[in-house]
Amino acid sequence: MFKIKSTFLSIITLFMVTEMVFAQDVTLSFGVVNEDAGTMEILIENSEDVYGFQFEVSGINITSAAAGEVIPGDWMLSASGSLVLGFSLMGTSFPAGSGILVNLTYEATGEYSCIEGGVVS
Repeated sequence: MFKIKSTFLSIITLFMVTEMVFAQDVTLSFGVVNEDAGTMEILIENSEDVYGFQFEVSGINITSAAAGEVIPGDWMLSASGSLVLGFSLMGTSFPAGSGILVNLTYEATGEYSCIEGGVVS
């Protein structure tokens, strides 16, 4: 019985250490939102370099998206419906830090908006 508990604790410890070593802390949030003009900023705070991202914003239909201050000039940015996608074909990244990720122009489709399904690599 002790061997099973010991093995189980070793596996749990391994998962916890692996998660701490490979975890990337990223926060996506709303910046300035102007409901009358239909514009909003999406902010990022990241602890590691970012090579790409994807997320959805519920409650809106995105009509255009422009790169924010943290996105390098060679990145591709695509936005359609409620989905935003950004990456570089050259493999460039932007460093750890914080700032405006994207500026969105939108039409409201719901009463509230939420950033959902964020994937950052």
